[in-house]
Amino acid sequence: MLKNNYIIYMLKRNEVWDMTKRIIALLTAILMTLTFTACGENGGKEQTTDDPSTTTYIRETKTVVAAVNDVTGIGVSKLAKDRDYAYTVNYYDDVQQVMDDIKNGKADIASIPLSKAVELSTSGTGIKILAVNNLASMYVVTKGVEIKNFSDLKNHTVYTLENDYETQLFTEITLKDNGVDYESLDIQKMNSVEELADAIEGKDKYVLMLAGIDAAKLPVDEERKTSLDFTGKWIEQKKSLPVHSVVIARNDYIEANPDIINEFMMFNEVSVNFIINNFESGAIFLQDSGFFADAEASMAYLTNYSSLNYCEKEDMKRVVNETLGFCGGDAAPDEYLYIAE
Repeated sequence: MLKNNYIIYMLKRNEVWDMTKRIIALLTAILMTLTFTACGENGGKEQTTDDPSTTTYIRETKTVVAAVNDVTGIGVSKLAKDRDYAYTVNYYDDVQQVMDDIKNGKADIASIPLSKAVELSTSGTGIKILAVNNLASMYVVTKGVEIKNFSDLKNHTVYTLENDYETQLFTEITLKDNGVDYESLDIQKMNSVEELADAIEGKDKYVLMLAGIDAAKLPVDEERKTSLDFTGKWIEQKKSLPVHSVVIARNDYIEANPDIINEFMMFNEVSVNFIINNFESGAIFLQDSGFFADAEASMAYLTNYSSLNYCEKEDMKRVVNETLGFCGGDAAPDEYLYIAE
């Protein structure tokens, strides 16, 4: 699974992805049709992935999922729409609210950054990591400036935004691996994508360093290009995936509801893969769900900057522990990882 994820990620960075995405979308559609035909016992008649659930079945006690209303929560968004007969997904602007819901038992499952999952587990909250939903991402985006390698950044003012812990640490490690000290760069931090867009409006030369979701939200400019891909470089150099966010569940909920957890794992993977593999309908869905203000930004994210990537079980264990190790931390004990048979 990890090898396949690596191949798909690298294909996205080349022209052959245009044809490959169509093949993947077709195969995904066939597999989904077969899967949904065989899964009628999981709470009523299954629906296609393009339509909201119309089943009359309602699970007596719905599973409550908490997620951050940003790139961290995109992976479970299709589940929120299609599986509302069995799942309630609550989105928050502050990750601390998600963590509080897990701590006090208000939420059964959550999508959060990896560091927050570690914080919960080491502070005594009984949780397990179920799967990886999202990778760390950072891109150098330029206009009128030639940036061929990371060292070229030293010669320019670099506009960026305030990033979360995972993204910032990932950025600093990748720069360091390529001979650049983040603190030595001429960094100009903006407070929002809108402020950044205003700052570069009318400029014929600039260098930006942005997470994928932020780069996608910039106004369209045909002269702007992606010069460096931090995620691709991490994969190339470390032969591993840089984990940003994971899906977790409370231990007591897992023990009491093993069948529901296994069902959720399947639906979660379908949710992530639908968005990854169906660019047109996925872009419309993400716009309608409020993650992007317009279709252009949503499509730009999926075709150029998406960091969605699903893995579970042994692949999840490997990339989580490798990411923790590369970031200077210890491997997660097995009791913090959900490795279902």
